[in-house]
This record gives sequence, structure tokens and C-alpha cells, in this order.
Amino acid sequence: MSTIRDEEILALIADKSFQERDIGDTERALQAPTPLELIEWLGQSIWEDKGKYTALALAYVDARFMQNRLDEVCGIFNWQSDVRSEAGLIILGISIRDPKTGEWITKWDTGQDKARELMDDSGFGGGRGTFSQSFKRACYQWGIGRDLYSLPKPRCRCNAKRSKKTNKLNFNGWIDLPDEKMAESEETGRPHKSKVDDPTDHLPAKATTFYAIAYNKMKIDRDSARQALSPFIDKGTGEIDYAKAITSLEKNLPPEERLFTIQEKKREEREKDAQSNSNQE
Repeated sequence: MSTIRDEEILALIADKSFQERDIGDTERALQAPTPLELIEWLGQSIWEDKGKYTALALAYVDARFMQNRLDEVCGIFNWQSDVRSEAGLIILGISIRDPKTGEWITKWDTGQDKARELMDDSGFGGGRGTFSQSFKRACYQWGIGRDLYSLPKPRCRCNAKRSKKTNKLNFNGWIDLPDEKMAESEETGRPHKSKVDDPTDHLPAKATTFYAIAYNKMKIDRDSARQALSPFIDKGTGEIDYAKAITSLEKNLPPEERLFTIQEKKREEREKDAQSNSNQE
């Protein structure tokens, strides 16, 4: 799957205003591939074998990405959402104004069944979860994020906890990052945002970790994240020192939340202990 950046999306629509554009131009821009750094991975179909767990990694994106894509391509006044209740299901529609006729075109979907499926002891899948799933599925109808369905679904090692209420295994973070299981593909993604017990094996020095911290912990936008990354890009080779970039980014977090920095210190301590033991032998 080829990547596409913001400037390439804008190039599809830059020559004409929304009103001058054909609906086909808008559709093609909406259906542009999902930025790789925004892809996340949800753990499903958890298996247990001798106390170790694996899960299928399903690619997905946050609903905010889809909102931003609609704003960027259509403009904030040319799309809207609507919610209905039919047959006990929440139905959500995304409407986009036809640039030629001004007519509103709506595509509908529901995420209620999916939200129920994902519900666990933490209550995920309640009202907000249902709305978010419905919104994203309606966006898929317009082609936003639909490319995620074509990505591989690798089975990766993960952490899991068994529910005391249902005895069901609930996903609790990746041990092997899904993008590292996709050696035959160029697609990469960020670690899932679920809480993990020990960060040591979950935060590699790469783009996935940098953007996870920038977006999830620091709540900064994409432009600010890229600006924070720029000092660590080698102008000659284009290579990025993600370890230094992540460490620099985490200086803005409380000490106990600097997970990458903590894990690096733990690694240094283990290496020193190993070296010390080797010298004693």
C-alpha cells in the first residue's frame, strides 16, 4: 500500500474550492490511505498456551483522525453527523454536501453490536464506545480508513487478564508489536493504547512510540509532533534518532510517566549487572 501525506491529499483538491469541485474529487481525497503513524492495533481472539497469550492484531484508527480528514477535505461546514435509534440499535449517519447541487448525501452504519463485543470489565463499549464505533463505521462507508481492512492481521504475543465476572480473557497490551510481525509489508502502526503492567518490552525506539507519546500522553497535534521530531532528523541521510527524540519528548511528562526513559534505565541496570556477574565469574 502506498503512503500518502497531507500535502498529497491537498493536491487532489487544491486547484478548486469545495463548491467548484466534483464529488468524485472529494471521494478520492476522503479515500486516501491512512497515515501510517496513526494506525493502532486492537487485540482480538486471545489464545492461551501454557500461561502465555497471543492475539490477532486488527488495525484501526482513532475517530479524531476521521473527523480531521472530513474537515480537511470537505471543510467544517460541508459535512455533518446524525444519530437515530432503530430496532434497538444506534444508527449514525455521515452526511456530505454535494458541491454541485448542495444536496446532503448520507451514509449510515451502526457500531452497537461491535461495542458490545468489545465490552470488558473496564466498561469499554458503553455509550461513548457505541457512538465512536458507529461514527467510524459510517466513515468507512465513505472510504475513510477502509484501507485498514486490507492490512495483515498477524497473531502476536500479548498480555491478558481473565475477567472475574465472565472468565473471559481481556487484552492488556502487546509484547510483540504488530508492525514488527509484518516484515513483508511496509505498513507500520503504533502500540495499542491499553494499559500494560510493565513497559519494558513495549516501547521500542521507533516512530510508533514517539507518536503514541505525542498523541496519547501529551495530546499535541500532528504539526507540533513533527516539529518536536525535526531536531533529531539527520539532514544528510534523513535518518531519525527516535531514542533521543522520545527521551526529549518525555521530559515534558512527570517522571513516573516517562516509560521509555524508565525502560532504558532498567536496561542499563541489567546490562551492568550482567557485566558485573560476568567479571566475577
